[in-house]
Amino acid sequence: MQLSLNSNLTTCVYQLGEERSPLLVVDNFLQDAELLVEHACKQQFVQNSPFYPGIRAPAPLAFQSLLLRTLSRQLQQVFDLKG
Repeated sequence: MQLSLNSNLTTCVYQLGEERSPLLVVDNFLQDAELLVEHACKQQFVQNSPFYPGIRAPAPLAFQSLLLRTLSRQLQQVFDLKG
């Protein structure tokens, strides 16, 4: 699966509530998001925990890799993660 970034990708950080909890909003991440939807339609979704409502399937490695390469630094900064 060949995924690429959308040239119109934008991110915005909000602080919510009295605790000022961070929320990172990412818009227009993928150039052809339909490829990810088509992939998802072919997957076997299962409930993997009684604590998470809903069913899941792993995201393609190409998507995981692109997400981490693109947003890793911002995710670390916004959520105060140690790299």
